Amino acid sequence: DIHQFDSVVVTGTDLFTDQQLIRLSQYEPFVFVHHLQTPRKSLADLISGSRLFVTHTPEHMRRELSWSKPRKTEQVLSYFDTSKCHDHMDKQPMALWAARNHPLKGKLKAHAWALENDLGFKALTNVSRETVLDAMARCEWFVHLPLAFESECRAVMEAVLSGCKIQTNDNVGITSVQDWNNPDTLREMIDKAGETFWKLVQL
Repeated sequence: DIHQFDSVVVTGTDLFTDQQLIRLSQYEPFVFVHHLQTPRKSLADLISGSRLFVTHTPEHMRRELSWSKPRKTEQVLSYFDTSKCHDHMDKQPMALWAARNHPLKGKLKAHAWALENDLGFKALTNVSRETVLDAMARCEWFVHLPLAFESECRAVMEAVLSGCKIQTNDNVGITSVQDWNNPDTLREMIDKAGETFWKLVQL
């Protein structure tokens, strides 16, 4: 029954069939994807039919444009409560890795980097966000060296806001955002992300 609405907003594509994607493309939807898409014709139709195609970061957009042709594009970071990220006045010479326990998240590479740089290494997985943020506040370094592309990486963003030095690679999309490692600039972008998103939806 989408024909009865004035505007169609698509913020995820994973659960749609090819037939549904093609149908959605006929309504000039606002399309916002949060992770790297797997190229297929129906998805290309959705993106080319969108009135606005949005990703989180420039590098994410660059990769999507290698196979799709949207009419108009924008980038918006994820919104989260930045007030929960705190620096600690007594940072410890530790390298922190915090992610899902998956080989593509680069835990072994992060550990090797810490050893090469004579730093202690702390790995966190399957723990609360509060535990991760507390560790970020106390560790000098945050290390994230994923083997696969991540459109943004909230953990790296939180680590920047927590005063960590960052060791990462080009697979982390946030590194393509100008001044991404400046805590003040990054905080401002995140704090405005929700407002920016709704302004784009209403264009």
